[in-house]
Amino acid sequence: MRTFFKAALTAFFLFCLFSLQSALAHRIAIHSCTPNLLPYAVAAVTVLHSQTAGAWSGFFSGTLLDLYSPLPLGIRMTTLFFSAAASGHITRKFLRPSLPAVFLFGIAISFTLSVAEVAAARIYPATAPLSDLVSRAAGNMLYSLLVSPIAVLPFLLIRRVFPSPERTAGPARAVRLKGPGYHGSGYVWRPTPKVGKEDE
Repeated sequence: MRTFFKAALTAFFLFCLFSLQSALAHRIAIHSCTPNLLPYAVAAVTVLHSQTAGAWSGFFSGTLLDLYSPLPLGIRMTTLFFSAAASGHITRKFLRPSLPAVFLFGIAISFTLSVAEVAAARIYPATAPLSDLVSRAAGNMLYSLLVSPIAVLPFLLIRRVFPSPERTAGPARAVRLKGPGYHGSGYVWRPTPKVGKEDE
């Protein structure tokens, strides 16, 4: 039940962010540059929750973006799904869940999505010149970074409400038990605690 509520809240906030940027993006555009909050939201889910949750969040977010876009279906969904999965794998192996990691992977996912959109727009007929596409993609990335805290905050709240358990498995080590009642060697084997891996 806990996992269900956590997934439902994640999907709800992703849909709210998509609706917010779809409704307001053109009204707050600066020189035709509009923010995209979903790459940072996907990065937050990936880093703060789990690799699996991040990958499915990327799939869901990318599908919403594809349905709203005139570009061929599947480009954003595929890009966000695999970018989130790769970011989650790197986080699980080498990093701890933290805000710097969220924004770092948010930038990486946003950049990957921008490259995919520019490549798809060049293949799609009747597009703008490449220089215009690149400059618009760079402006969108910078704008998205400036407003990215809006996308990260909901998933920080979810993590606080549904904290992920820490990893407790690891190489065993001998621990000496001292005090009355312990005889013989006085050693027992206990796992070495490790932190930084969230529940899948």
